[in-house]
Amino acid sequence: MKTVIGWNATTPVPEQHQFGQHLVHQSGDLHLDGMSLAALASQHQDPTPLTVAYLPLIQEKISFLQNTFTTAIAKLGYQGAFHYAYASKANMNAEVIKATLAAGAHYETSSETDLHIIRAMKAEGRFDDSKMVICNGFKRTGSAYANQILALRDLHQNVIPVISHENEVAGLAAASGKLDVGIRIKCGGSSRDLTSPPKANCRFGLDKASQDVVLAKIAQADNLQLRMLHVMVGSQVTDEDLFVQRLAAAIKTYAQLKREFPTLSILNIGGGIPAQMTLDFDFDYALFAEKLLLKVTEICAEYDVPVPDILSEVGRYTVAEHGMQVFKVTAKIDNESDTPWYILNGSMMNTLPDFWALSELFTVLPLNMLDRNFVEVTLGGTSCDSDDQYPNVKRIAKEHGISDVKLMLPEIEDGEELYIAFLAQGAYQEMLGGNNPVGHCGLPRAAKLYLYDNEGAAQYVPSPTQSQVLAQLGYADPVVPTPAYGMPDVWELFTPRTKLTAASTFAEVR
Repeated sequence: MKTVIGWNATTPVPEQHQFGQHLVHQSGDLHLDGMSLAALASQHQDPTPLTVAYLPLIQEKISFLQNTFTTAIAKLGYQGAFHYAYASKANMNAEVIKATLAAGAHYETSSETDLHIIRAMKAEGRFDDSKMVICNGFKRTGSAYANQILALRDLHQNVIPVISHENEVAGLAAASGKLDVGIRIKCGGSSRDLTSPPKANCRFGLDKASQDVVLAKIAQADNLQLRMLHVMVGSQVTDEDLFVQRLAAAIKTYAQLKREFPTLSILNIGGGIPAQMTLDFDFDYALFAEKLLLKVTEICAEYDVPVPDILSEVGRYTVAEHGMQVFKVTAKIDNESDTPWYILNGSMMNTLPDFWALSELFTVLPLNMLDRNFVEVTLGGTSCDSDDQYPNVKRIAKEHGISDVKLMLPEIEDGEELYIAFLAQGAYQEMLGGNNPVGHCGLPRAAKLYLYDNEGAAQYVPSPTQSQVLAQLGYADPVVPTPAYGMPDVWELFTPRTKLTAASTFAEVR
């Protein structure tokens, strides 16, 4: 099996050669929509490593998928609608969120931080009442996240908590006023697993027994009505037929539940719609949309129920391609390794966690010197860890079964300034790679306890507050919510060092 992660020849890149829709070779440099990326990378005193975020591409991706489904719906005469929701955990930075909202996306949440972001966006007039808020993630009754969901619902009526565990129901059922809810059913826990519920190894979602219990509680609650069925069948599913096949069981579940719960109207297919991570990427979005709508129509006709609206929570597809990570090659090492080493001025392990943690494949292109001959190389980061290299051919072969992956870059002499970019870095990499004090899903980094001896000399550094998390993500002066439903006031100022003893410094303890 072969995949293409860059220029795939030893000869120079032809003038005006196109890499995808937006990148083109002009006079030795790589241009993005007419802008020389090499010039952008080199114009500052300390230019790299540099994260580049091209925001117009986010809105283009959203519009494309919306139009794709709109076209398929019209072509097939499908009686439902398509709803595009952005899965914010892929990238929660303020400018990214603003771009998705401006393009008409609904919002899928995964933590308490999301709900404060929505408040901030509403305060700026960017989040109108028509936008759905689909609340996933673990939200046990009484937790800060669960309480914030109910508090937000007092401000924004179009909030749909998606129940994935029995312990989430009680708090929702006790809330005042009518509340639309969804349920998440258990499915295959990995992209390779086609197992149907209830045997799938997945921590999120209801097995059949729990599903029956939750549905009974929803039916008994005066204020709850079932509006959404949610399923997640994998990430980056690049086979159109396989994607639809994995969804078939959930579609049947929807049709069965629709008979019992007439208010059910939305089938949430989760994520999985792929982004272009490598240059050999091949996915027919229009074909997928048509095949999915046809399968839904077929199964709903079998059960004699109306077809649902389709909603997708699209994270990686939305934002991966808008971001790139730029490095400069600082040295070339020839030491009788399989390939020359090009040493970068930064650590790939720190910046691009998916490449070493998951052996993810990313496209790498030079920003300058495209008119030179190319040679196969291995990139090395500045850390001393052996995993700080790309591509790691042995790991890629083991994880993906790809035995012929090569990285080709312009042939240089040691000391020449070559700039390179890892493409499709806009999703997850910044959130996973250390956007302190923010972690994945906007969760604050852990508190830290320094123990100076075994006699009680210690220093405690609390976990960051929500205010700090939001400020790091670019939300200045967030609106302070009125505490409700017993939720703690998380907006007090954070004290950088709260000490357990009088010892204030390590030197004093010693």
